[in-house]
Amino acid sequence: MIHSTALDIANRLQRELAPHCEFAKCIIVGSVARRKLDVHDIELLVMPTQEEAQRHSLFGAEGTGKMQHCAGFRDVVARNATRILIGNPANGKLIRLWHQPPGSAGVQVELYCATPKNWGYIQFIRTGPKEFTARAMVKLKKLQYTPADGTIHRFGEEQDCSTEDRIFQMLPWKYVEPQLRK
Repeated sequence: MIHSTALDIANRLQRELAPHCEFAKCIIVGSVARRKLDVHDIELLVMPTQEEAQRHSLFGAEGTGKMQHCAGFRDVVARNATRILIGNPANGKLIRLWHQPPGSAGVQVELYCATPKNWGYIQFIRTGPKEFTARAMVKLKKLQYTPADGTIHRFGEEQDCSTEDRIFQMLPWKYVEPQLRK
């Protein structure tokens, strides 16, 4: 798929999902963010608003104590998915779907669900490309950082991974725009 078509689809999905995300956090990552001419999938990093899951019985609905992605987020995913390939729209960390707008061959869309704690780390990894990310992971390990559970630890202490800038500071590298990452 050419970049302009992928960007149009990504922007529309971003507009639809953002109102159902904490702090309207929904950004385009991956090859679309890197402005690749040929795009094979669309990746978005999202922070879905959470709500308590409900259990329904003869006596009505009651909270289960478990959190899930809000109904609005799940509705947008359902409306845009020709089919769900991987993940659960209610609580998945990765939701992979097939999106086929009318008159289109379709495209795979991946939604990476992050938290305020790991937003920057997931953004860094998912923006890629994989060669850039692999070099960064080798460098972090040399500096005694350990990726674990969606965040980064050093000497057993969880590090601040809330922004992509924090990951660049850990490396320590100057920030590199997505389209310049090699």
